[in-house]
Amino acid sequence: MQEELIQCLFGTQAYTGDFHFTSFTRPLLEHYLDMAGFELAQLEVLHGWLFEVEARKVRHYERSPIPDFTAIAKVEDDEAFLRECYREILGREPDAGGYEFFLSGLRKGGMTRDVVINAMTGGEEYRARLRARST
Repeated sequence: MQEELIQCLFGTQAYTGDFHFTSFTRPLLEHYLDMAGFELAQLEVLHGWLFEVEARKVRHYERSPIPDFTAIAKVEDDEAFLRECYREILGREPDAGGYEFFLSGLRKGGMTRDVVINAMTGGEEYRARLRARST
């Protein structure tokens, strides 16, 4: 829910011109620190809005717990790229509406392949898939 709020405030960053700064809530910051192998040691709020954070590295990952989808971006054509994104990121075949949305964005030049990957990995469907894997 935290990530959805941040997206509402700062945009999806899913198409050209939709790039903004971002922010963190305490739970979201703690989540990302944990994902990177850090434990929060101290967190203070400065000036009523800015986090001052001290964290300790407590785990080392040989591989990031967040999958790397950069190889998908090298697939030859846009149609095959999108099918591979749906299969690898969302674990399913493309739905017609989503497929056409992304394909249109790629063909018109308003979206890059990185934007498509970020949009899919930033969505609720992908997060639900990650949560299901961890339980």
